[in-house]
This record gives sequence, C-alpha cells and structure tokens, in this order.
Amino acid sequence: MRARDWHSALRVSHWLKNGLIFIPWILVARTSDAELPLAVGVLAFAGFSACASIAYLINDACDLDLDRRHPWKAHRPLASGRMSREDWAMALGVLFSFVLGMASLAASEGGVAVVLPGFFGIYLAASLLYSARLKRRAVWDVLGLGFMIGIRFVAGAALLGEPSIIAALGWLFLGIGLATLRRSAELFAYAERRESGRPYARVHAPVLLTVGVLTVITAVVGAGIALPPESFSIGLALTVAGLALALARMLWLWRAEGGNRDVLGRVWSDGPSWFAVGFALIARWTA
Repeated sequence: MRARDWHSALRVSHWLKNGLIFIPWILVARTSDAELPLAVGVLAFAGFSACASIAYLINDACDLDLDRRHPWKAHRPLASGRMSREDWAMALGVLFSFVLGMASLAASEGGVAVVLPGFFGIYLAASLLYSARLKRRAVWDVLGLGFMIGIRFVAGAALLGEPSIIAALGWLFLGIGLATLRRSAELFAYAERRESGRPYARVHAPVLLTVGVLTVITAVVGAGIALPPESFSIGLALTVAGLALALARMLWLWRAEGGNRDVLGRVWSDGPSWFAVGFALIARWTA
C-alpha cells in the first residue's frame, strides 16, 4: 500500500477532530488556575486519534459490501482492494497496541492523566456500537455521533480537574447539537444529488438544522448561566465568536463538498477556517 492509501484508510485528516479535547482548556485558560500539562495533552490527542482510526477500520470492514456499491466510497482502500485483509489486521494490531501503550503511559503519569484509559475505552466502545447499530437508526444516529463528539469535550474538562456531572452533561449536550448540525449540512448537500445513505430523508434537513441550532444555543446559554460573573470578559465572548465562525465554515464545507466527503482534509489548508481558529486563540490570550 502507498502512503496515500494508509492516510485514507486511517482517516489521518480526521484526527483534527480530536482537538476538541483542548476546547475546555481554551475557554477556561484565562478565567481559572486550571492547566493542561503538555505531555498529558499529547497523550490524550494521540490516544483518541488511534482509537478513531481503529473505529474507522472496523467500520469499513462492516460496510464493505455497501461501500463497494457506493459512488465514491468504493474508492476507499479496503473497498477497492488496495488494502488487503493482512494489511487491515496488521493495522488494527498496531493501533490497539499503540492505544494500550498510551493508556499505560497515562496511568504511570499519575494525576489527572489516570482518567485517560477509561475515556479511551468509552470512546472505542461507543464508536463500535455506533458503527454496528446506531448509525442506521434515525435519532440514535445523532445521539451516538453526538456522544462521541461530547466525550472528547468531557475528557478535556476532566483533564482540567472539572469532573462535575452537570458540566459533563452540558458538554455532551453540546456534542449532540453539533452532530445534529452536521447531519443537516449533509442532507442539504444532497438536495440535488443522490441519497445520502443516512437514515433520514431530504425533508428532515430543516428540522435537524433547527434542532441543532437550538441545542447548541441551549448548551452555550446553560454554560453562561453556570459560570461565575467574574469569568465573563470580552476575550471570552470573542473566543466563542471565533469558534462559532470556525463551526459555520465547517458546516459550509460539508454542504459544498457533498456531505460525506473528506471535508477535514480541506480544513488543513482552508484559510477561513484557520483565520477563525486563530482569531479565537488570539482573543482568548490578549483580550
């Protein structure tokens, strides 16, 4: 297999999504004494990235027959035959070993890092359940996807020593809102194209968009109510605005690229996306 095939099979560009673990740290960096040690952040990002690649490999194996009949998924390494069963098994073995290694390092690191093995296990279990059952069922699809988004938020908050149940539920609620917005963007993308392959009809797109927007707003407003008054600042408001712009750009790309295409691969070289994220970071540490 060529390097490009490995890149595609492991969904390396999708590792960008694991940057969600740093969002809680970005939002509280200037309003509390919470710190995220660099080594712990690297362990978390690397472990979640390997877990995600494991989930994608297993998902591709489960959907092999469907992918071979799909217009563009048929070009994926496993579906096209460029990845052999031996390559697939070897990749899974290496990734599982890597995750175990990251979990062992986290446990030996001590402190807040000891929670990482548990989060790796929860994320893997949720990913496998989603691939095997949930993604083919309406409502459960966005709940499962939202949980996988939200659990990375929760992991990031836990690494800051904020294990509040209410806060965790808030992060999960935000994840579900973002997942719903993503699904609506995909369905809008298929307005004049083939069926999306999701358990929804095109008519559901406006409904999902409305639910997603309301869910995200509710999560953000709830977080604002929970924060102490001294935590509010212009910098925090501008940071949230920058992250919202980055989200809006992502949703636009999903729609423009046909919903299911490797949008995250474009984000790495997308100027507006980097501008929005850079604006949020600069606002957080300068305002």
